[in-house]
Amino acid sequence: MRVHTFIVSPNNTDHLKMSSSLPPSDRHTVSGEQSKYRALNESANEQQKTCPRWVTILLVFLGVLASTLVTYFVTHGVDGKSSNGLRPGGGYDPDRPFEEAAVFQMSLLFTIPYVNLQEPFYAYTDNNQGLMTLDYYSGQDIYYFSAADNGTQKFLLPVYDKQVCFDMATQGPNTLPPLFPDMTKFSRNGKGSVTLPDGTGPIKCDKWSYTGGTPGSKSPSGHSTYNKPDAEGYAGSYDFFVDEKTGAPVAFNMRGHNVAVSGSHLDEYWLYYLSYTPQETPIAASIFSPPRGLFCHDTNSPLGPTLEELSTDETKHLVRSNPADDLRMLMPHHAELRDKKFGEWHQKHGKSYTSPDERTKRSQTFHSNLRFISAANRRGKSYSLAANHMTDWTRAELLRLNGRKKVGSQLSSAPDYQAQCGQHTVGTTALPPSKDWRTEGGSTGGGIVLPPKDQGTCGSCWTYGVTGTIEGQMAKKTGKLVDMSEQSIMDCTWAAGNLACDGGTDYTAYGWLMLKNDGQVASAADYGTDMNQNGFCHFSLNNMDQGVKNPLDTNPITGKKVTGSAQIESCYHVGLAWNESLHVDPRKEAKKLMDEFTDALYHVGPLSIAIDATLHDFYFYSAGLYDDTNCLSGVDDLDHIVLAVGYGTSKNGERYTIVRNSWSNHWGEEGYIRMSQASNVCGVATTPTYVKLK
Repeated sequence: MRVHTFIVSPNNTDHLKMSSSLPPSDRHTVSGEQSKYRALNESANEQQKTCPRWVTILLVFLGVLASTLVTYFVTHGVDGKSSNGLRPGGGYDPDRPFEEAAVFQMSLLFTIPYVNLQEPFYAYTDNNQGLMTLDYYSGQDIYYFSAADNGTQKFLLPVYDKQVCFDMATQGPNTLPPLFPDMTKFSRNGKGSVTLPDGTGPIKCDKWSYTGGTPGSKSPSGHSTYNKPDAEGYAGSYDFFVDEKTGAPVAFNMRGHNVAVSGSHLDEYWLYYLSYTPQETPIAASIFSPPRGLFCHDTNSPLGPTLEELSTDETKHLVRSNPADDLRMLMPHHAELRDKKFGEWHQKHGKSYTSPDERTKRSQTFHSNLRFISAANRRGKSYSLAANHMTDWTRAELLRLNGRKKVGSQLSSAPDYQAQCGQHTVGTTALPPSKDWRTEGGSTGGGIVLPPKDQGTCGSCWTYGVTGTIEGQMAKKTGKLVDMSEQSIMDCTWAAGNLACDGGTDYTAYGWLMLKNDGQVASAADYGTDMNQNGFCHFSLNNMDQGVKNPLDTNPITGKKVTGSAQIESCYHVGLAWNESLHVDPRKEAKKLMDEFTDALYHVGPLSIAIDATLHDFYFYSAGLYDDTNCLSGVDDLDHIVLAVGYGTSKNGERYTIVRNSWSNHWGEEGYIRMSQASNVCGVATTPTYVKLK
């Protein structure tokens, strides 16, 4: 069997390559003028030692003739007609749209530039038999598809330390996932060039384009614009690039209005075709099925296998996204499927929008985030992502949740609210492999942690760290779990440099409470629950009005007097990384910081901690052990405050921290996340704090 492989290369003189089952000496470069005779000339030079000159000249002439004929047949086809399927012997007509071959294999790379995601995969396709295999990350995730009606899709996926097979039955007519756009909407759009993510290029191309929707449409608020889809659901600019000499596919690019990041960035993705190999004969049947004798687990999940019984934690599950619908939704001609996916998610989370245009814009944002979630889930990480209640939020809206700010300036005459906390003293007793304050520490055998709360769209995360550690200490002391008021911390600690919904820090809030409020902290029942917005302070016991003490202690809504439910005696830092003057490196000193942190978590109780929550996958964390080493740990990298409520040890002996977030129980593992303690990921141990009560 002879196959022709078209390999993407920036140099059109060495761009179209043919590989075969023949020996290497029978492989030729058939495009270009400088290198096509190199092998022939070397052969001729060797033969000059033993051959007459006329033989050498004849060999050169025959080589030139053979090369010319090969180039002609590739360009015009055996019958002199062009065929843009690029089958062996086919040709290329730049005015005809690309047509995929019936049988081919191909190397691809999917990228989302604005989140720096790259997803390599390899495709084997036999359209004659209706079979396709997609191999992601060099065999890590393998998906087998059949176009047979009511067939079964099979997946080979990594689970902890083994590869497991899964079955998913399908109903009704099936089609293979598309690897190319439907070219009937596209028209020739001159020339273009493509540079690959590794810097290879530029590659000279013929470009085919389609632009859908109405660019520059005003958003409902009137403060921004977006690309409003047309009646068939097309929105954005789509470009398909083929090599200008061979017609081989090079890249498919979509650019839309900003729906995932702020400023001038685009919602954009690329699908690069790194190699394309049409074949004359069928691909071996073994390529389209798992190894014989391998047991396949059954799953009916439309998102892919549920791996509960094989997860690193038996009580949780990991999800791997099925790429079939992901590929369909990349292409501009699958608006109906995109609408269906958005509708299902919209109904599940009870979303409502102010207008049809707002719904359309949110749908675009949802699909932009969903593309990232689906691709990220195939990386084989120890954690998975899912479309949660924030999947229709823009990148700017997500970042507003992160309310841990650097301490603002204070009046020179003001007390030093930053210097009120002492230093935790590490104990000497050995620690057990786990501690979970959600189920331990209470007087009646229960826990000392309230369920996850919801900060809404306000950047008030820092107040939930403050109240969380106070609630834990109060429950240990009195046996009662009392919901403390985040709103009171937001409204009343401005003097300490905090900015309510625009952010703050936990230890300056402790400082204000101790210096200006006699350590008193109000409950949510007395003061009021989080309003998701700034409010007027009504619990400041030492408030001064024009030099005269004038306590604020009356709830303006209920008219009742507000009293303290807990009283802080002191507060503490854990570790020394919080003190920037000491220049402690949170990565180099990770083990020491983690040991001190875990000691405090075990002996004291829930700790307020600051983390780096800027990575896109953190917002859509669903389950598993979060261990992304791209997550930073320096003091200035930390932008979100959460509550550490315990720690545990995985099957392979890796210790992790159990963290309660304030993004509702729709996020993560019912509002919690398990974060690896290796290398101080995300800065969990960089600036922990806690309080002690009187």
